[in-house]
Amino acid sequence: MTVARDVIIDLLPLYVEGEASEETRRLVEEGLAEDAELQAMCHSMRQHDRALRSLQTRSLEQLEKVALERTRTALRRKNTVLGIALAYLFAPLSFVYRDGHFAWIMIRNNRDIAITFLAISLVLWVVYFGFWRQTRGSGL
Repeated sequence: MTVARDVIIDLLPLYVEGEASEETRRLVEEGLAEDAELQAMCHSMRQHDRALRSLQTRSLEQLEKVALERTRTALRRKNTVLGIALAYLFAPLSFVYRDGHFAWIMIRNNRDIAITFLAISLVLWVVYFGFWRQTRGSGL
């Protein structure tokens, strides 16, 4: 049974992708055996298909790298803000123990600076919890 050349051309994409049934594959191979131009077309389609798959794989890898880098940056930013917030919180609360009692160093000597540090700490805690909410949904 001979099949029209146009039918073979229509079936070539399925054949190249490997999605054709066994009968369709045999039919296309018979048509390819008889026509050198169809063989060249099939070869070109296979090369194009390989190149396209390679690009898709690279693109996916690049997207994964970008996502990983963004995640690392977000976690680094969140942890940095946490560390600075803790430093600003505990600095005014530092004390010394002398002669049987505690003496608050910053609160006793520089009350205005201590209040400023606590205000900065409050702002940083708000920023930290914003980052925390942002990363909480992803389980980070």
